[in-house]
Amino acid sequence: IVYSRWWFVNSTGLPAQLVQPGGGGVGKMHPVRAFGEQHVSFLPQVRSEAGDGVAWLELRGESPVEVRVPDVGGAQAVHLTALHPCCLRTERVALPEAMRGVPCCLVSLLPALLLYNRAGA
Repeated sequence: IVYSRWWFVNSTGLPAQLVQPGGGGVGKMHPVRAFGEQHVSFLPQVRSEAGDGVAWLELRGESPVEVRVPDVGGAQAVHLTALHPCCLRTERVALPEAMRGVPCCLVSLLPALLLYNRAGA
């Protein structure tokens, strides 16, 4: 059993990943390890100077973007690039009865806009 209070998953289909500072000098970022078919990661608990939880997201070939991690039930706009608007959403995860009372959240990177083509037959 693996447990973390905060999990992260990229649900956009874009080649975006969670990164964190460290390893290689000041200002250097390195990827946060992901596992499983859904590429789930542990979300590092990093705070901004204002005390907000923050995460860094990087679209392949682009610079990392710092974003505030929203409270449970909330969402935060993320502009990976001008052409790649997304949002970060935090949801509470229901755990089995044996782990009752243990807080756990999933932070998902989602497309900012979803379009559906529904053809009537």
